[in-house]
Amino acid sequence: MVVLMGIKEAAEMVIELIRKEQIEVTNRCKNGMAKALAKA
Repeated sequence: MVVLMGIKEAAEMVIELIRKEQIEVTNRCKNGMAKALAKA
């Protein structure tokens, strides 16, 4: 049971990191789009 709890916690940490990465990437994409539109 302890092992399962550890795996679950680790998985949740990984998921949180992935979500943060995705948010950063989407923000970068939005900034890039805004810059491209401003230039156009």
